[in-house]
Amino acid sequence: MTAPPNAESRMPNAARYTGGWSLPASRVPLATCHLLIIAASFALACVLMLVFWPGLATNDTGHRICLSDALLRGASPGQPNPRPGFEPLPDSVYQHVFPPIMSIVAAGLRWLTGTWGVMTLLQCWWFFASLGVLAQRVLGGRIGTLVWMLTLCVPLVWNTALAMLPDAWVAASLCTMLACILVASDSRATHRASTSVLVLAAFAISVVVFFGFRHNSITVLPVLALAGAWLWLGTRAAPAPARRTTRAAILAASAATLGAMLFARALPSFVSWRAADVPATIMVWEHVGALSLAHDDARSARHSLNDVARAAGGADPATATTRAIARHDWVMFNTIVYGPDAPLPARGIRDDGVPTRAAFWKLVREEPLLYTRAKLRIWATVMGLRHAGPVLFITTDKQGPPWTHQYGVHLGLSGPLAHDADLTSTAQPSIPTPSVPARILILAQRLTNATLALWMPYLWFTGALLALLLAFVRPRASHERRAWASLLLFAAATSYYAGFLVLSPAFEWRYFLPSFVLLPIVIVAALSPATKSMPPLSRRTIAP
Repeated sequence: MTAPPNAESRMPNAARYTGGWSLPASRVPLATCHLLIIAASFALACVLMLVFWPGLATNDTGHRICLSDALLRGASPGQPNPRPGFEPLPDSVYQHVFPPIMSIVAAGLRWLTGTWGVMTLLQCWWFFASLGVLAQRVLGGRIGTLVWMLTLCVPLVWNTALAMLPDAWVAASLCTMLACILVASDSRATHRASTSVLVLAAFAISVVVFFGFRHNSITVLPVLALAGAWLWLGTRAAPAPARRTTRAAILAASAATLGAMLFARALPSFVSWRAADVPATIMVWEHVGALSLAHDDARSARHSLNDVARAAGGADPATATTRAIARHDWVMFNTIVYGPDAPLPARGIRDDGVPTRAAFWKLVREEPLLYTRAKLRIWATVMGLRHAGPVLFITTDKQGPPWTHQYGVHLGLSGPLAHDADLTSTAQPSIPTPSVPARILILAQRLTNATLALWMPYLWFTGALLALLLAFVRPRASHERRAWASLLLFAAATSYYAGFLVLSPAFEWRYFLPSFVLLPIVIVAALSPATKSMPPLSRRTIAP
């Protein structure tokens, strides 16, 4: 459809300098759709929390919550537990194994509300709402809502959203940042000061969570930088007031991103816990994996980890390398670094990773082809190409991680439907019936394992890439907002998951969650027909 000659003069300023990004007209304003999705997300989060309060917990959850409890109660290494009658917290709690910002937030919310469940409720609400708003921003109200609903129906998605872990927070913050970028470049966005402040505040909070809750997030920084540069260059054709406002917002967002990264990096030095060399334990896993592929006693002896085991305080260090190779698992490193008889105990390796790093880089230098084979094998696992068996479906019973009880921390389900029911009868004794959460989780896990191949990362990345290729071979693809929006989301999803290809301790589906929720939007947006109301680019605008 050809726009009249004076169409550009009647377009909002944003449209004139962002290449005419604009969604088709809708009967319901997009802002109203956003408010409805936010309200629906809160209602859904409340319903789920009634069933799964205070949230699903794993051993990682226990470590983080124990750390938060130590912060809350002023505990310190080697001191009695401030909660009378319970054992002192283990020394491993006081290591910076995980980024401390999440623990600090959890401690603060527990102090304010008296429960750990409020944090899970907030993460569910934010995750559901941010995903829905992003889907609507890219696809429009009706299609975006439909894609949002279908995505949340995937058991692995809502299961991970309920987990007391950083993945749902990271996914929510990533969706919010992308939505803010799209709002800044949308021709129908309102450029009032109040809206700009709201978008900037949402972006600032998101970058703190995104870079502070998980270290792997750093790989998305180039995508954010390119998006900021694109917005900056797009303001060249804008009127002076709009250009100044937009560029000021870009500078403020850049400062917030840099500040969040520096804050996340500096925070551990202000919290009096020991530094932990977490990457060293992953290097051990990759090192042992390479030796397991070699099937060569001479190589194993030349690149032995027995000295590493001795320095880490492992039992029987003289046979550590042999035992580690026998117990190596390509899916996760737990089998060789955790447990009372671990060949290469994680605690000692985290305390001093120098011997581990020296042995690892010696292997890489002297056996580059062998290490490359091992790395490709890990990549195949992380992408789901070589994954065998069920994924880690997060389940929690009435007890939660039992090892936390001795420290006075209980993470079992305690909602109104979380307890087993009793069917009493005069003819027979009481028969326990599984609780509602248990029955839901069992059914969802069975469904997930029966359809496991549908949720592997390689399938969704391949599908999204093919959809993008089809989108950009269409005529006038460079004028289509959805094509470019889908490219932005695909770049963010790919760069985020690339962090786990660089250094990853395991294949867990929850690591894939922030990328997965973006890829259905990418596929639908890339395959959607061109927007008929798109005006042509003028000489004074640039292609997005």
